[in-house]
Amino acid sequence: MTRSIREFDPCTSSRLFTIYANEAVIDLLQPYLDKLLANLTVRIVCKHSPAIEDEQYQDLQMQKVDLLIDIVPPKLKMFHFQKVAQERMVCVVRQQHPSIQQSVNRDQYFAAQHVMYRFHRDNMRVADIISNELLPQRILYSEQSSILSMLSLISKSNAIGIAPCTFSKSYAELFKLDLLELPFETRPIELFSIWPSKHVQDKSCIWLRQTIETLMEQAYSA
Repeated sequence: MTRSIREFDPCTSSRLFTIYANEAVIDLLQPYLDKLLANLTVRIVCKHSPAIEDEQYQDLQMQKVDLLIDIVPPKLKMFHFQKVAQERMVCVVRQQHPSIQQSVNRDQYFAAQHVMYRFHRDNMRVADIISNELLPQRILYSEQSSILSMLSLISKSNAIGIAPCTFSKSYAELFKLDLLELPFETRPIELFSIWPSKHVQDKSCIWLRQTIETLMEQAYSA
């Protein structure tokens, strides 16, 4: 019996699935996964996506990983994808900031020092991805490859930053942060689940995709 038509039961299977995703997605998704898997024998492990885009797709094609969650849909026809969530970005400042409270205007935003989060891919910065306009140069305070590190640093300084709203809400009270609307027009960041086209009829992979779609909807609507 071929893999594509083999039956799959998550209550009896010992299958281990592996997912690539970014820091914020894993942080939000993991509690929902833990709850779902508590009474199942199947396992799902989340790993941080490789910094190099080609590497993550190679691992997906070579079955080293079963599913990829990314902000950019694949260009190659050998992969299928589906939008599973979207996330708006917010301006993050520490509570009791000396000049920014409750809201931030354009002048305040561009006059402030910035903790910047840089995506690994193409060295992109968040503001330039989500903005509908070409933004003026910002004053760099620090550059981080971890969103959590960025939030921690903002909590200890007068620098500001941009971060995913849903993720930041989880840590706003802990780090004593205010989440404010950005003073320029933006578009949300979309999140896609991506899998090899050759597994489109695989029962186990269908279960995984549907499960992740459901949990992502729960995580990003909470």
